Amino acid sequence: MKKESGNILIIILIAIFLLGSLTAMLSRSGGSSNETGDFEQQSLLISSILNYSSGIEQAVSLLRQRGCSENQISFENDILAIANPNAPLDESCHVFSEAGAGKTYELIPDAFNNGGSSGWTFTGENVFSAIETTCPAASCVDLAMVGVGVNEDVCLAINTKLGIVNPSGDLPEDTNISTGTHFQGTFTPVQAVADEAGGTNIAGQKSGCFTETVTGLPVFYRVLIPR
Repeated sequence: MKKESGNILIIILIAIFLLGSLTAMLSRSGGSSNETGDFEQQSLLISSILNYSSGIEQAVSLLRQRGCSENQISFENDILAIANPNAPLDESCHVFSEAGAGKTYELIPDAFNNGGSSGWTFTGENVFSAIETTCPAASCVDLAMVGVGVNEDVCLAINTKLGIVNPSGDLPEDTNISTGTHFQGTFTPVQAVADEAGGTNIAGQKSGCFTETVTGLPVFYRVLIPR
């Protein structure tokens, strides 16, 4: 009888051990699944941002190939009333028009927007460091697409994907960027965008992220026309 009781006790202990092991394994599996899901979601978000901004760059390039001058490019759309008085009335130089490049204007994705503006800024007021230039140095203002106040973690991952070094695990820093006025056909030099303290992390990079030290906000940019 004692022997049978002992066997039953051993079986119970083994069952408890196996149940505990199974619970721990399921817990680890659940954690890994969540991490995998988060990584996949971030990867999709990054691809969406880069693909969309690249698509806008390609649309601008297409319009120029069709004969639109830099000053005729228009970003006017149903959301942003930023008409370019230099653009043809038939909208053939409009990025967001079927008569032009046929692109659809999209807001900054919620998962990428971290309290900044919900919309992209198209600006002709910044000179980005070491971008290919074709004009006199004093007036080499680039046309760019900018998002201010975006998600820092996503920006760090974007830089990594683009091969931009994040110094000490932080975004490169720049003093300021001008986003006050949408491009409406005129290039006006307002800010020089370059790494602080002589850094070269974003120098020559047509797209990437940095922290604007004046506001402390992460910024994503893509140069649409390097000048």
